[in-house]
Amino acid sequence: MAEYQVYLDEVFVTTLAGGEDEPEGRARHSVHLGTEQGKTYAVRIRPRLREGAWGAFSTAQTVTTGS
Repeated sequence: MAEYQVYLDEVFVTTLAGGEDEPEGRARHSVHLGTEQGKTYAVRIRPRLREGAWGAFSTAQTVTTGS
């Protein structure tokens, strides 16, 4: 099973988990951040490794609400 932690501005937000048959390609997931438009966040994810430990964080990607 694939499992990923999602962080916004270095704060844990959610864990995404998939089934035994992992889909190919891209996936989409939404997180409600409020109604303020123009707020910018640094998003990073990290995978759970096969041995159970969490792997390294991805490079931060910037997202802006309302865009």
